[in-house]
Amino acid sequence: MEKKESMLRSTINKTQESSEQKPNILPDFLFEASHDGKYSEQDIRDKINKIAIAINRIYYSVAI
Repeated sequence: MEKKESMLRSTINKTQESSEQKPNILPDFLFEASHDGKYSEQDIRDKINKIAIAINRIYYSVAI
């Protein structure tokens, strides 16, 4: 588990260092919350699904 977390953090750090974009605040928050025990993996998936559905609804309400 620690090795996987270390690899993920390393990947995130490399991505942020090589990118001139702003950091991904939501993914960082969700990653930290899942590893701090605040949310389970299923909770994270549910939250991401809710966000995706909301964005989809907004997109299609504007497009129509």
